[in-house]
Amino acid sequence: MEALRTPTATLPHGPAVSWTPSPQKKKIAAFCSALAIVGAVAIGLVAMTTDTAADTARTGAGGLSGVCYDSYQAVTSVDKHFAFIKTKFGAVRTYQTTVEGKVNLIDAAAKANLQIAAGVWIRGGVPFADDLKAAVDGAKRHPSNVLAVYVGNEDLVSGLGVGDVITKIQAARAAFQAAGLGNIPIGTVQTDGSWLSADPSLGANCDVVGVNIYPYFNPSVASDSIADLTKRYNAVVAKYGGKVHLTETGLPTDGGGRASFAAAQSYWTQYQSWAATNGGNCPFYFQFHDATNKPGDEGHFGLSADGATWKFAVAPTPTTAAPTPTPAPSTTPPATTTPAPTTGEATPAPANATVLGANSTAPRPTSNSSALESGSVIDVPEPVALPTLEAEADATPVPVTTPSEDNVQSISNASGESSDNVTLPVVTSLVCAIGVAAVALVVIRNRRKLEDDKDIDLFVDDDRNSADLYKRDSVAVL
Repeated sequence: MEALRTPTATLPHGPAVSWTPSPQKKKIAAFCSALAIVGAVAIGLVAMTTDTAADTARTGAGGLSGVCYDSYQAVTSVDKHFAFIKTKFGAVRTYQTTVEGKVNLIDAAAKANLQIAAGVWIRGGVPFADDLKAAVDGAKRHPSNVLAVYVGNEDLVSGLGVGDVITKIQAARAAFQAAGLGNIPIGTVQTDGSWLSADPSLGANCDVVGVNIYPYFNPSVASDSIADLTKRYNAVVAKYGGKVHLTETGLPTDGGGRASFAAAQSYWTQYQSWAATNGGNCPFYFQFHDATNKPGDEGHFGLSADGATWKFAVAPTPTTAAPTPTPAPSTTPPATTTPAPTTGEATPAPANATVLGANSTAPRPTSNSSALESGSVIDVPEPVALPTLEAEADATPVPVTTPSEDNVQSISNASGESSDNVTLPVVTSLVCAIGVAAVALVVIRNRRKLEDDKDIDLFVDDDRNSADLYKRDSVAVL
């Protein structure tokens, strides 16, 4: 190595050499700092946009799609049914939680990795205390699977008073709070006509407002009218706000009346688009499979005929925007305005409950699973005629007007924001990519400059008495 040392100069005694940033380097540092600030601001804007897009439960922005489950075969088939449901849906809604004391539907949903809107039955057949205890116990074991607990179903059109329903809701809330589960929403499910005519105290006692709406039972519109669903859903939202969730809608494929396979398929197709931006964070379609224990059209609302195959293409809810709603002829009348989707049998029933009358639209309890599996049929009355709707049908049609911007856009805000939600992240990504590329280019160029500057290196001897200057190209790399 001594042969390679070529001293060219000796410097006078002095302090160690230090390096001072040049003006060019200062500019580079300032440029990099500016890029970092711009990136931080962009990330903050993206985060704010994401939070805003999911701020309310009144739209279907939750991305979760559910189906109602009639538990009359649950004792023997719930695991098989829920596993099949999971192939197309993310959640189930039930009308009771315990089935004959043998099955806890919250446990079954968790086993299938499904979310659940659990029901607690309040009109006989299944003791309220037993069903409530099953709901609390199941929620304790699987709190993250429970979307909400609905106390009762269509009880007001079945003869119960608002005070009766409120008492049960308060009892359920107290039980969940005592179990440390006060964060689980508690509410009830009624028809849209019942909600619009009910005393406001009912909604005030609910964390969630479940509403059942069936254009099929409205003779003044087409059986597959998604516009009728939209108009009536909007009316309930206008009264109760973001706590409203669609808990039932559907159309039978067979069984007489206005039932039609083509109409049912059309309604399901339209519903998938509608539910992408409406109906709450997880709207529910009625129902999973046909109820073979029920006569007429009431037994054919299922998306599956046998619980193992789909009647027609059943795809996960798409992300397309909902169609523009058609305004309602007038304010929805009280309870009779919304024909009960299930006049005694269409909605599933807790085991062992009794038939409660022609006006009852809630699920009917069954005698026992073995009797149902053998083909026995519950004798139920025909649906009650709806004089109010017939009167509307005969009356002079009300001119159709474009719904107000407040009444429509507030329901479909997720659709209106979709453009911004996509554009801002794309622009931000491009800016960040350009910034990173620019920084990389500057660093590379600066490194090359430093290499050039260091062609002559300065070395100070151990005694710091002199400094030798060496030419880089004269040093061997070993």
